[in-house]
Amino acid sequence: MFSTPNRRNLQNLHSLRIGCWNACGLRRQFDEVIQFVTDHDIDIFLIQETFLQPGQTPNIPNFTFYKNDRISINSRRTSGGTCIYVKKGTGSLPNSNS
Repeated sequence: MFSTPNRRNLQNLHSLRIGCWNACGLRRQFDEVIQFVTDHDIDIFLIQETFLQPGQTPNIPNFTFYKNDRISINSRRTSGGTCIYVKKGTGSLPNSNS
């Protein structure tokens, strides 16, 4: 169970900064993504419509990268896909189902 913060440990609390973006193609705008994440001190960044293909892993330094590609069998064109960047060292909460 979580304890209620007191004055002493309020100084240690960290505001989690989460960003979300519909990319319509991540690779062509990746430099802008890095700049945005850096400028706004983002902890978790969610991106949809990445259009990434299997094997493409655009990494941001100091972030862990997770992705889910949409694989199209009937088309050569890649569409859809999501990814998540999580800043290394970002804490996590215990799983409430445990």
